[in-house]
Amino acid sequence: MAYEKSRLAQKDAEQGLIMQFETAKNNYITALKTYETNLQNFKLAKKIFDHSVVSFKEGVATSLELTQNQRQYLSTDSEYLNGILKLLNAKAQLDNLLN
Repeated sequence: MAYEKSRLAQKDAEQGLIMQFETAKNNYITALKTYETNLQNFKLAKKIFDHSVVSFKEGVATSLELTQNQRQYLSTDSEYLNGILKLLNAKAQLDNLLN
């Protein structure tokens, strides 16, 4: 009976570790995809902002447009940095389980 309890406990522990690994792997994949999307959004917002700075200097764009584009650029920058942090945390969690 003690042997059977030990065997069941071992099987439960194995299943728990497998579940932790799968969760960590999925979190990493999700964080990586989010990071890639945030990077693309950041690059696009930077281009738009740079273009609006040039347009503002040439007198084509208003200060309101420039401010709105700057706000969007800063927002995407923040999302990009948060994406990096989440990716690093997910990678660390995955590495921790594998080592």
